[in-house]
Formats: sequence, C-alpha cells, structure tokens
Amino acid sequence: MILDLTLRSEGFFSKSLMWVRISGTLSILLATTFYFNEIFDSDKILNIYKELSFWLIIGSLFYYLVTVPITIFTRLFYNFQGIYVSILLLSNIVLYGCFIIGFVVNAKKSVLERGKAPY
Repeated sequence: MILDLTLRSEGFFSKSLMWVRISGTLSILLATTFYFNEIFDSDKILNIYKELSFWLIIGSLFYYLVTVPITIFTRLFYNFQGIYVSILLLSNIVLYGCFIIGFVVNAKKSVLERGKAPY
C-alpha cells in the first residue's frame, strides 16, 4: 500500500483512496470484535451501556459499515443523489448521537462516582 501511494502520489489530494477506507473499516471491525470478545468474557457485560468506549465503538462501527459500501458504489448512486445524501445524513446522525449518548452517560457516571455536582 505504501509503495502504491509513493508511486502514484499525484492523486493523493485529488481523489479518494478507497483501499484506505476499506482497510480502516476492516481494522475497526477487527478491533470491535476483540473488544466485544473481551467484554463478553467478563462481568462488565451487565453495565456495558454505561461505558464510553461502547458508545464510541457502536457509533463508529455503524458509520463505517454503512458509508464504505456507499462510497464504493458511488457511481451507481449518481442518479439517486437524494437517497445517497439521506443515507449519509442518517449515518452521521447515528454516529454523533451515539457519541453524545456516551458522553452524557459517562458524565453522569463520573458525577455519581464522585458523589457531588461538578460545579
């Protein structure tokens, strides 16, 4: 991959490097599998929804698993730009919604652990 990038560096800033998105998605999928394998083998499974990492992983996994196939087949969606835009909008809403839920739940958890309000 690095050799390919150095040999064809003229298109680095002008075009999408699809193999980078695909390898990134596969690495996120692999890391998610390891994370859930570790969680399922422990007692943390009972309170998994209170973990910030859970919400970040769920949001990222959903976003990449939805957007990568769409970017691969973007030429097919040329005539259906409304569907393309709405799928990207929905995936962004889910991604950042999961991030917000995770930060709010984690903030409540940290306040409860300290026993007092942060201000």
